[in-house]
Amino acid sequence: MQIMSRLTFTTLAQRLERAVQCDVGIEGLNILIHGWLRKGPVSRQTLRVRKHRDGEPWLTYAEALSFSRYAGYNLADD
Repeated sequence: MQIMSRLTFTTLAQRLERAVQCDVGIEGLNILIHGWLRKGPVSRQTLRVRKHRDGEPWLTYAEALSFSRYAGYNLADD
């Protein structure tokens, strides 16, 4: 059984800040996430369920790769 890799929004925000060398925080990440979600790879409802169930929204590795392509920075890998 393969364990699914989860990348929390906190982790993604930290990686984004390192990539752009600027404070963006969760708010900046959420702006990018909003635009990415409009493309339809993940639903808002899925993120809401994950946040409710696990305490923080997160993306799978494959979703993080898709988001990375959208953002223009590799946020899936440390």
